[in-house]
Amino acid sequence: MSAADLHLNLWPAPADLCKFFSAPGCDPTRLLALMLWREGRGELGSIARLAIGCVARNRTQKPARFGVGYPGVILKPLQFSSFNTNDPQYKAFPKESDARWQECLRDAKAVLIGYPDPTGGATHYFDSSMDKDPPRWAIDGELMHNVDIDHLRFYGPAFPDVGSQPDGHAEAA
Repeated sequence: MSAADLHLNLWPAPADLCKFFSAPGCDPTRLLALMLWREGRGELGSIARLAIGCVARNRTQKPARFGVGYPGVILKPLQFSSFNTNDPQYKAFPKESDARWQECLRDAKAVLIGYPDPTGGATHYFDSSMDKDPPRWAIDGELMHNVDIDHLRFYGPAFPDVGSQPDGHAEAA
């Protein structure tokens, strides 16, 4: 399958997404849009979808931890739930005529060209429906709560800049 096939709304099999989107020169727009469509097409507004996209973008800046480039970040196992084989969204693909898909394509393009990050550098998020049993990383001190957008809770590194302290002063050498 080629990138041109995607314009005909032919998606690769779920198991082939990694190979397809990791091909040299592959434009990450459709993969990021697919993530936004799966993770945030429901009742979320555009700002929340853009925030999810910024989480992926923030992760691309930490390749040793999260993977290289958008394919490495988005398709890394157990990172974005809609790409996990046990998730109901795993086999969901949009139709070109789907209005939400068109919104997700627009939002993905905005993230890729530098839309301002509304999350304050978040690298993680979860739905508030999980408040009674939040992910480990939300309570173990590794990350701090940055902001809530719609019903999503966004978290980022407790010390985002290496060598800095919470008060903004650099560590003594």
